[in-house]
Amino acid sequence: MRLKSITLIFLYILFSSTLVFAQSNESEIVIYRDKNFPYSVWHPKSWVNSPISNPYTRFKIISMNGEGNADFNINIVPSDNPKATAQGYVNYMLKHPEYVDKLIDKSVPGAKIIDRGKTYLSNHEAFYILSEGLYRYLSTQYHMKIYQISTYIDEYSYTLTFRCPVNEFDSYIDTFNYMARSFVVVPNPY
Repeated sequence: MRLKSITLIFLYILFSSTLVFAQSNESEIVIYRDKNFPYSVWHPKSWVNSPISNPYTRFKIISMNGEGNADFNINIVPSDNPKATAQGYVNYMLKHPEYVDKLIDKSVPGAKIIDRGKTYLSNHEAFYILSEGLYRYLSTQYHMKIYQISTYIDEYSYTLTFRCPVNEFDSYIDTFNYMARSFVVVPNPY
């Protein structure tokens, strides 16, 4: 009975925070449901689809009708270890900060990790990394802040990545958190 009450309270809080965001920040919300993987995510209608170049990226959107400087994507990668769990992944990342440092440096050479730790994604233990670094594209460079949340669910690694210029991060953090809270993976019944 106590677990049922806690679950109902959690769902009420989640639903209430979703309603507050929808009413105060965006009049129109879009729900994206993937055709091949059992997840959905809510996002502001003003964030529109963007071309995808990574084979593991399932979904990518850009702010301000595609003209903004912020983006969000979802990568899904099959696990090398079919016995991998969210808890095991988080524990490994917490115990091996040097591994996390190498991952970030490989992705963005010279990037600085600002914060990292345990969180939750779709009711599963997850690991988050907040970093900033210089992204280069052709002759242009951007000082970006990157917020990533990763977990393992049903033999897949799910990673949500939010990026925007450092000086715009505070104006996007509520939207980023809203999208992360709305991300739901339907459990595999088998």
